[in-house]
Amino acid sequence: MKPFGDSHRLIIVSGKGGVGKSVLAAAVARRSAAAGRRTVLVTLDTRDDRHPLLDVPLRYEPQPTPLGFAVSRVDAFQAAAEYARRTLPFGGVYESFFKGRAFRDFAAAAPGFEELMCLGKLYNLAVQSDFDRVVFDAPATGHFRDLLAVPRLTQQAVRVGPLNHNARKIEDLLLDPDRTRVLIATLAEEMPVREALELVALCRDELRMGVGPVLVNRRVVPRCTAAELEAAGNAAAGSAAAGHLLDEGRRARDAAEIQAAALAPLAAARVATLEIPRIAQPRHDAAALVETVAGYLADSAGLPPPPVADAGPAAFDVAPAAETLALDALAAGRRIVVCCGSGGVGKTTSAAALGVLAARRGLKVQVMTIDPARRLAQAMGMDALSHEPQRVPLEAPGELWAMMLDSKHAFDELVETYAPSERVKSTIFANPYYQQLSTTLGGSRELMAMEQVLETAESGAYDLLIVDTPPSQHALDFLDAPERIVNLLDGSLTGLLVRPYGLAARAQFNLFRQSSAMTLKFFERFTGVQMLADLSDFLLAFSSMFDGFKERSHRVRALMREASTSFLLICAPEPASLRQVEQFAARLRRDGLGIAGVLANRVHPAPSGGLDEPAPDAATLAALSAAGDRAFSDDPLPERLADVWREVRNLHTADHLALRAGLPPDVPLKTVPRLAEDLHSLGHLEDFANRLAEDPR
Repeated sequence: MKPFGDSHRLIIVSGKGGVGKSVLAAAVARRSAAAGRRTVLVTLDTRDDRHPLLDVPLRYEPQPTPLGFAVSRVDAFQAAAEYARRTLPFGGVYESFFKGRAFRDFAAAAPGFEELMCLGKLYNLAVQSDFDRVVFDAPATGHFRDLLAVPRLTQQAVRVGPLNHNARKIEDLLLDPDRTRVLIATLAEEMPVREALELVALCRDELRMGVGPVLVNRRVVPRCTAAELEAAGNAAAGSAAAGHLLDEGRRARDAAEIQAAALAPLAAARVATLEIPRIAQPRHDAAALVETVAGYLADSAGLPPPPVADAGPAAFDVAPAAETLALDALAAGRRIVVCCGSGGVGKTTSAAALGVLAARRGLKVQVMTIDPARRLAQAMGMDALSHEPQRVPLEAPGELWAMMLDSKHAFDELVETYAPSERVKSTIFANPYYQQLSTTLGGSRELMAMEQVLETAESGAYDLLIVDTPPSQHALDFLDAPERIVNLLDGSLTGLLVRPYGLAARAQFNLFRQSSAMTLKFFERFTGVQMLADLSDFLLAFSSMFDGFKERSHRVRALMREASTSFLLICAPEPASLRQVEQFAARLRRDGLGIAGVLANRVHPAPSGGLDEPAPDAATLAALSAAGDRAFSDDPLPERLADVWREVRNLHTADHLALRAGLPPDVPLKTVPRLAEDLHSLGHLEDFANRLAEDPR
């Protein structure tokens, strides 16, 4: 099955964080451009001025890249301004309006508005621009599900008017299998495969979208048979250097078998796959990696792994750090530890393992996840978690509890607590805006997470609270959340819509709008009067809770600045992940928030024999030469085993070079090696906790 066809104008690439989704999206764009299609690669969730993978300028207007396609970062406010200029009479007159406070307040208040504007820009690029194809590097699985829901939720909340009309057009494009293709990325590991299957079920089976083959990234390809390894071991007995090559050959063979077992559910569900082998670069080179992966996408049957360059002996030290991060002692003196990092770096597993270490110290600890993915329950070997904390059956002097935030439940509880009257409470609960705002849109998850952190900390029910945040950019939303609703309720939009008519009937609102300022008239033209009236009702009812929200916002900010609160930055040894850690550390320092240190997960281990051992020489290869199986491969076995050894050395070298170049030198560091298997039981989690507690970096 080909990844996409000639008719597809929009190609969406999503998947669990950490599976190489952005590399695959760029490779899809490269392949499209190589076929002569004018192609633009679009991303949403980055604040970088340069593309985090390709290191080229990243702007709203598409920018060229050396790989033959353009890149663009879609911004909701610029998209809204462009929409107004293109579709509304005298839209250009309102150019400054989109830079003003009232419009930003409106975007924060309107459920899914920013997401809808971004999807509208994708529609414009795919349907109405000079580009032949748009490749959308979509958010990771959990947030992508929310994004897909935006057009339908907008139609439910905004029953008539321009936004309703545009939401219908966007939905028609997304659900048209002839124009749109969804490519789901995964690794050959249990949890990424599970998320891939869930996304296939949503996109293909429920929404009836066009879904291409699942892209299985970083597949370990066996280079020798078990019989070859056994025969070579007998032939080369007594040669230490040959033994090291055989060790790596066995590990690669075992890894390939583990991956094959992890992929079995895809085959059982009759989901087509396209496998891209693991590519071992001696140092991270994004452009070369994208070019190589694009070559595999060009052949739906897949290709053998590329030859491995001999990069020579590695010369580097472990990434400098002021000290080793002692994770076993991190809980001492802390009330709150916030785990932050990009997607797919083992953040949720690390948060759960920290909970295990704290419980072993005799503490009563709660691990709370904000991420909509269900990784925390899976990491603890549990079927599911709910908004109510559940005790984990861990044998330890202390207690380990876990919960997954239900933002709707938390928002409802907040209204129940702070609404000044039953009338206001019922008005809020019945409002169409609230019904959407309190679920997955408008930053409500992050806002409610901060509220839940405050409530749990002030309750005194736990000695330690460990917070597992969403991926990095959304974690920044987590920090900003307390101020967002305060700014909204104290903003110019609230004053514009609420003060003129109070809790009066719609007739008074209609009378007001007939004599209102140009700004309000533009809002009406832009959104439709029905939406504006619904929003006015919501802001009016919610403004009565303003003082309570403002007071809690100050308490949350004070709590985050306390010495007993620390932020643990979790990353992978890859340049893009390390850049996000650097940005997040700068933000924490700017806000006066405490940094516990950096945890670098999934570092490739050194090859057998260590880094000081030279590449296999002629004598070593000769000791293995009699054991090859020509029926399996025409390449001599010694060269295949040498490739495996060099591959391992290159992966390890690239990781440590990235760590040395990308981490701040004054932050405590802990590195954890990549594990052969995914963690999906409490026993596995305890083993991982043991690794975190080990002294060596």
